[in-house]
Amino acid sequence: MRKYLFYIFMALVCAACTLAGCRKNDGNESKGPNVEGVFWFEEKESDPGVMTGLYLKDGNMSYYAYAKSDDGAAILSEVTRKFVKKGNIVLTFPLGAYTIVKNEDGTSGTINSPLGKIEYSGLTENSVFFVSYDSEGNEPVRMQLYTLEYLGFPVTGIVE
Repeated sequence: MRKYLFYIFMALVCAACTLAGCRKNDGNESKGPNVEGVFWFEEKESDPGVMTGLYLKDGNMSYYAYAKSDDGAAILSEVTRKFVKKGNIVLTFPLGAYTIVKNEDGTSGTINSPLGKIEYSGLTENSVFFVSYDSEGNEPVRMQLYTLEYLGFPVTGIVE
């Protein structure tokens, strides 16, 4: 079960890179790129019209999904039992606590979570590269993640 959750987590992280560009504006944004407080999505769709992503903020890591189309919104509404419209981002699965160690260069670091370790590098305002390791230290996934805005997808709302 733990490996299954890890693979789901990585798929969502990839989807987050795809939808790169969507930031939650809570007034605590720091200057320069930051891996936290940004919705990171992969470019590919996990389901037709649905992109999955990752959000890290205040020590909590969560999977989110983006409704790229009306069909995607219908899928997400059914799965989450919440009203989702095209262009919405919706919480799909809280993953739990994490800790982060940022390197001095400001563009790389390590994220430790219950599912394993993620090393990130090449952080910019619009993209980041993740290499994830499971709890046994295996390296199952490498992915480039983006903000939704960078990928050209408008965000019309966030459904918690």
